[in-house]
Amino acid sequence: MNKVKIIIFGLISILPNFLKLLIYRFLFGAKIGRNVKIGFGAVLIFKSLDIDDHCKINSFTLIRVWNLRMGKRVKIGSFSRLTVHSVTLDSSVTIGSQVSIMASFTDPRSQFSAGAESWIFEYCYINPERAIKLGRNVGVGGGSYIFSHGLWLSKLKGYPISFGEVNIGNDVWLPWGCFIMPGVSIGDGAVVGARSVINKDVPAGALVAGSPAKLIKDRIAMEPPVDAKIDILLDTTKDFCSLNQFKLDINEHVDRVDFFINGKLEITLAKDRGIAIDDLSNRRSLLVIHDGISESLARSRPIFSLEKFQCSPRDKFSEMQISWLNYLRKIGTRYYPVDEVQFAAV
Repeated sequence: MNKVKIIIFGLISILPNFLKLLIYRFLFGAKIGRNVKIGFGAVLIFKSLDIDDHCKINSFTLIRVWNLRMGKRVKIGSFSRLTVHSVTLDSSVTIGSQVSIMASFTDPRSQFSAGAESWIFEYCYINPERAIKLGRNVGVGGGSYIFSHGLWLSKLKGYPISFGEVNIGNDVWLPWGCFIMPGVSIGDGAVVGARSVINKDVPAGALVAGSPAKLIKDRIAMEPPVDAKIDILLDTTKDFCSLNQFKLDINEHVDRVDFFINGKLEITLAKDRGIAIDDLSNRRSLLVIHDGISESLARSRPIFSLEKFQCSPRDKFSEMQISWLNYLRKIGTRYYPVDEVQFAAV
């Protein structure tokens, strides 16, 4: 990329947001959705740019990429740096402040991707000299390091050189200060202890910790029964209403629990699997069920499945229902609108 073009991109960074978007769209062919905000001093240098609705790139961030694709509601914090050939960030990915994702801008093998609802916290350093792929709902704690290459001293002198893709599955938790080495794969649902060094593959659902990390438990999580899930959601809803000073009334029935918030029926919680959804079709309350859902069902009424945490498109929900779903983050629960996040068929 020539120096003149780089200077132009730098000058664009100090313009008001609406002018930046116009220039990116009409002069450089970028695809940019609605309600996108690019902060003062944020420099975007690109060949191809595709940003979906409601994304935010904060001030003084540097993004230098060949290809960048951002799904809905992606957030990139201030003073972060992304210098990679290709970056793909699915819906609701968050990259914190002062995060560095740095590798070769021109090498097509340099790729970084993160699935929906993944979060990279502050001060992380990620080097995707080879592809680094994060699945859905991956939490990368602050001050963590992920490398897909290991080199410094000369191979001609006999020193080891390594390159290898890093693959991190869905629903993985990496607390603060972890170090992931080249060529490592981490299975779905795994948890890594803080400040661990991962130099070999981690099985799905396992707990590992240490430097180097060792297996602590084959299976860290045991899914609770339906009645325990109901108790958790009852307690969480009470906390939600108490914190926000909402009036909560709970009406319990044979097959369901109704939550009236500020006098309005907002949430209906099924007591067991197989609730007769057709009998509740005239309601606009958010129906929380334990079974899976189809896309057609999710588009027909407000609904949230506890099986895979899929739900209706966001425009089906009231403001209160969205607030309640967001509050479920307090118990580590995400939600995935069917029009944004597609799950593989089992």
